Amino acid sequence: MGRRIAVSSIIRHVPPIRTSGLLRVVDLDTGAILLTAPVPDSVRRPMDPNPRGGLRGGRGVSFASDRFVLANADRLFVFDAAWRLVAQLSNRWTADVHDVLAEPDGVWVTCTACDLLLRLDWEGRVLDRWLWRADRGLVAEFGFRRLPTLDPRIDYRDPRHRANQTYDIGHLNAVARGRGGLIVSLGRVLAPGAYRSRRLKRRLLQVAEPIPLASRAAAAARRRQLRTAAADPLPMPDLAAGSSALVLVRSHGRLADRPNVETLLRSDGLRFPNHDAAQVGDLLVFNDSNRGLLVGHRPRGGGERSVPVPGDPPYARGLAWLTGERFVVGSQRPTAVHIIDLRQQRVMSSLVLGSDARESVSSIAVVPDSFDEPPARLRFAG
Repeated sequence: MGRRIAVSSIIRHVPPIRTSGLLRVVDLDTGAILLTAPVPDSVRRPMDPNPRGGLRGGRGVSFASDRFVLANADRLFVFDAAWRLVAQLSNRWTADVHDVLAEPDGVWVTCTACDLLLRLDWEGRVLDRWLWRADRGLVAEFGFRRLPTLDPRIDYRDPRHRANQTYDIGHLNAVARGRGGLIVSLGRVLAPGAYRSRRLKRRLLQVAEPIPLASRAAAAARRRQLRTAAADPLPMPDLAAGSSALVLVRSHGRLADRPNVETLLRSDGLRFPNHDAAQVGDLLVFNDSNRGLLVGHRPRGGGERSVPVPGDPPYARGLAWLTGERFVVGSQRPTAVHIIDLRQQRVMSSLVLGSDARESVSSIAVVPDSFDEPPARLRFAG
């Protein structure tokens, strides 16, 4: 049996009646695509006006012993080693899920829409949670005095419920097991000025009277917007630059009980979010999606290595460790995965998965040898 990976993807700018994400299982040694399955969309996708990401596509993938977890924007699908669906997990906080980390006793979930790291057991019960906005020291590092906590009245999965809220302030989009704790990616923290501007706009929306629009004119404007957006292969940036950080979250008990948090690496002046996190020994690895690089960083003066990720243009997203300093990284244009060796600082090989210019890799995980060969069709209902 060859080395296999599970790869999820997001397809931008497709109408609600079209599939917006795929799961593929790929044999890295032969290049064979063993399974291609459409990922069920969130039932709330038609409510989301974002034509690029929003509630579209396949999200985090992760394996633990005899379980495989695949996420869409607000639901986790849990499969056994025979690729049979055994559970679906969702609650009001699993909103705009980006990454998952499956472990024997449960799964960590990055709930990006509400800036929350959530831990669920295999029945979907909440075991633990960490809201980065509640950590005063971390908040102060990014220039804020304080940030809002979670609103208990809101189901964050529904974009209509958060329309007048300022959410996704830090774009918490990745979680990995590191040395001494969990490594969490704050993919793009809003600059304080951008946050204040967004908050003011939300307040104005709350008091503004509805403005009627001519339906034909509105539809025509929407079509023009989608045509323009479809030509842009990268996410639309905010005007103000933001920051990203990889932080180590340590706790001897529950993260909800004031964990110790340390910023390991920070980048400023970003247009787009950075993605993913991994730690191998003392090597800290992430995807610099702004520059199209896989980056390996060693603390305490160990220096940094980076390798350009292919794509025209690239969008480095999706990361899995293979061996040594060799990683699998995803990109777009074309939709592909690339084996990159940071020690040798080069791309070792590439495997094209699809030709749709709107599709980009979202997440990657290595399939354990204990898992069966995937079936011809993956069933998302019991």
